[in-house]
Amino acid sequence: MNAVSGSNQIFHLKGLADRPLAEGYIRLHAQAKRSCTHTLHVPNYNERTTTYEVETDLDFITGPTTITVGGGDIADYPLVLCPTSHGTFTGVVAFVAQSFSRPQSVLSEIQCRNMDPTPHHVWFHFTCEVEPAPPTSTFSITAHALSTEVIEIKIANESRELWNLKAKVEGHGLSGPKQLSIEPNSQFAYQITFTPTIVGREKGRVVFTGSRDGEFWYELDLIMLEPKPVVMPQVVCEVGRNCQQILKLSNPLEHPVTFFPRCTNTKHFIMLGHREGQVVAPPHSTVEVPILFQPSALGASNHTAEVSFSNEQLGSRTFIFHGCGVKPSTMEPTVISSSLHTNAIHTFTFTNPLDTPTRFSISLVARGGTRGARQEEGNTEHFCLLLKRTHGILLHPGVSLDIPVMFAPEDMRPQEAELTVTTEDVSEEGSIVWHYPIGGQPRLRPVSPSVAPHIQCTAKERLEQRLEVCLAGSAGVTQPRLGESGAVTLRPVTPGSGGDGGGLLEPLGVMEGVRYQYRLVCGDPDVGPLLEQCTGVRLMRSEESSTGDAVLVFGIVFSPSKPFSCNAELHVISVGGSGSDGGSGGGDGGSGGGGVWQFPLHFKATVAAPDDVITVEAKGLHKETQIGFRLTSMVEHPMPFTAYLIPESDPEISVHPTCGELSPVNTRGTLFCVSYKPTTYGKDHFAKLVIQTDSNQWCYEIVGRRPNYSPPNDVTSKIRHKGVVNLPHPRKNFVRENIHVLCKQ
Repeated sequence: MNAVSGSNQIFHLKGLADRPLAEGYIRLHAQAKRSCTHTLHVPNYNERTTTYEVETDLDFITGPTTITVGGGDIADYPLVLCPTSHGTFTGVVAFVAQSFSRPQSVLSEIQCRNMDPTPHHVWFHFTCEVEPAPPTSTFSITAHALSTEVIEIKIANESRELWNLKAKVEGHGLSGPKQLSIEPNSQFAYQITFTPTIVGREKGRVVFTGSRDGEFWYELDLIMLEPKPVVMPQVVCEVGRNCQQILKLSNPLEHPVTFFPRCTNTKHFIMLGHREGQVVAPPHSTVEVPILFQPSALGASNHTAEVSFSNEQLGSRTFIFHGCGVKPSTMEPTVISSSLHTNAIHTFTFTNPLDTPTRFSISLVARGGTRGARQEEGNTEHFCLLLKRTHGILLHPGVSLDIPVMFAPEDMRPQEAELTVTTEDVSEEGSIVWHYPIGGQPRLRPVSPSVAPHIQCTAKERLEQRLEVCLAGSAGVTQPRLGESGAVTLRPVTPGSGGDGGGLLEPLGVMEGVRYQYRLVCGDPDVGPLLEQCTGVRLMRSEESSTGDAVLVFGIVFSPSKPFSCNAELHVISVGGSGSDGGSGGGDGGSGGGGVWQFPLHFKATVAAPDDVITVEAKGLHKETQIGFRLTSMVEHPMPFTAYLIPESDPEISVHPTCGELSPVNTRGTLFCVSYKPTTYGKDHFAKLVIQTDSNQWCYEIVGRRPNYSPPNDVTSKIRHKGVVNLPHPRKNFVRENIHVLCKQ
């Protein structure tokens, strides 16, 4: 009521009672299979005495089913906990008045936070942390890292019911079945597999749940020892050479691991690829470490080593290596190539692989040019050993000796020799001999590059010619006549002689028991692939000259796809007779070399006529007009290209794109746009467009047509004259200007 105005104001209030909060949050501690009691203080907020029924959502909580509390009083309720398994459990204990009829449990309403009217109740929220019961038994398991051990645990079911148990294995490297069934009044042998990957000592356990008596578990004492040494297979290697073995290091951890290697015999076993004294293995990966074995004696005397890799977590992993040294076999052939009547020197480096100072003797034995029988030692008609002392050469372990061998060919026949290094100190196993086969390869250029035949063709055309070469000295003449006019001849194809057919490099046929190989060698490595693509060489026939030398006639097809120029050589290599297989493109001969004739050639592809003429009609002055066309790479894969206008082109014409990739053949192709924008009347504009790839080139002439000018027809010319207008001109004071000039000076 307002005392001043005398008015009354009435307010109608409506209250909505919310669900009561928990009387408290209680944290309890218990042990599995052992009961304990906790007292709850249950209040009664009513004025009359109330009997409460007790409800809970956990099965291991027991106690009186009801409790009576006086009005406004507090009563103690004994809460008994009998957990059968360990873990953390959260639940509710509710005390509900009996005087109310309730259609559903109060616990579900509390959990769902239902706001419907509920009977009078009080409740407690609690968390119970249950510790495991003492283990049924303790087992100790010992295993080496990276190895496997198995232990059996016998479980007895003395009841009359079937046990369907669930097993949970906890611990590093432990595994076992997750479910098992045990018949009544029987035993079951449960197997646990232990495969550790680290070293140390840890605890583990296996927990079984599902029996009526509750869970039971066994404690496992895990002892993880250093990994067992890995014995590598014995490696057999020739003395003077080296062999390689691969060992594998695994990292089963989730983070990188660094191993620190150590070797007990670094003289014969060397770790490759890992410097700085450590090996890093990424997570969950395996690293391969190559070990190089270098024997220093015959047999397995001191060729044993232990290579270990240590890590704090994974322990030390040891690998045991065994090696055996055997007598060396024949080394890889060495070819010494030299021009005719000159010499070339090749130096062989021999290192004493033995572990004691040893004296060596060195000899060079030549063989016949026909690969016949062994000649007497000291025959140095083509080979010469450039050493003043060849016997009693003392070399300490690891010391090297350079052995120069000179090859001086006098004819074009291939030559062979053998260099031997022998130990003079004879042991129980006998002397050790190293054999180095040598092939002498004579080279001859019958024609000077200045007079090399020229093979010239317009790009995108095909030229076929015959090249006749004379292999001077092939008949065995010691002094071949060089510079003959008939050494190399280039002539057109005789009508009716047939074409080359395919343009591929192919081997020559047999001529009097002598085979030849040939290949085309380009002097410019950048142009080499292009020359190989557009040039074909093939033997057409072989003849014999008046001097008995071989005359070979080649068919050459030159079909360039773009302009270029380069110098090349046709190499013809003589190979042995019946024992060789011939072939082309392999190299300049085998171990015996083989005479090589080098014939210089010059290839030139000139600019071709334009592929097309593109005419662009202008729409008007200062108006851009575009025209487009598409182009493919002419092959089945994209090709990078560059497009440009030659410098003499008019600036009114442009093109785009200027670079990119040409689409493969059988596609729509890459779009090119030519733009024309005239700025004056009176003349047409011209340009030349070049599009090129690594193997092809296109050229287009572009003509820009000027816009047509049409003068107006219905306009009359008029001259408007308003008289001469005299504009005032300021008078110039020359005296003042001269004074200023003098003052500045």
